[in-house]
Amino acid sequence: MEVLSVDELKRLLGAMDRRDYASFRDYVVVNVILDTLCRVGEILSLRLTDDDLSRKEVVIQAQNTKTRKGRILPIQPRTSRLISELMAEVSEFEGEYIFLANYGEPLTTNNFRK
Repeated sequence: MEVLSVDELKRLLGAMDRRDYASFRDYVVVNVILDTLCRVGEILSLRLTDDDLSRKEVVIQAQNTKTRKGRILPIQPRTSRLISELMAEVSEFEGEYIFLANYGEPLTTNNFRK
């Protein structure tokens, strides 16, 4: 497994144009991954009800984990604000997920990796 250096990670995050919805969404996903060290699929399965931004926590439901054990994970205040901003962006859709593709359907791991 290859791990990114701090400089490579800064370049990756800096390359994302956060004015564009998809890039901003991906920027938030990467930040949540860095904070929680969760798998991409676990993060993309987060529903609007799976976070407590006032407590700066996200809940990974047991059915979405490899081990089938749920967990509550702390996130940085900055990441909490990013999630909140993204939730405001996706509020126009009637979906239940935080991370949505451009037309309101849940983002898949394959789409995110592309």
